[in-house]
Amino acid sequence: MPCGCSVQGEVLDDLRHVDVDQQKRRVSGEQALRAFIEQMQTMEISDAAKSGDGTTQNVGIKVNATFQCAECRQKFDSEKAKQLHWKFIHDPNRHQED
Repeated sequence: MPCGCSVQGEVLDDLRHVDVDQQKRRVSGEQALRAFIEQMQTMEISDAAKSGDGTTQNVGIKVNATFQCAECRQKFDSEKAKQLHWKFIHDPNRHQED
């Protein structure tokens, strides 16, 4: 009765290739993560993109903005930005698909 050694050898070779591929992906993923972290540390965020004042109450609220939405707590730097917000968030005549 044959021992099946050649089949076992083929299976082991296949497993080694899978293991090497997984290691390559892991190293590639770690390198990508390091590159991302480095980019985040040097990234500049414009004042227009900043909001809040460090409290949970004002998360996402531009506390220094001038134009207050009449229907929610959002504030905007321009009347146009406020109007666009109202159009896409509060306008009852705007058709919204589920």
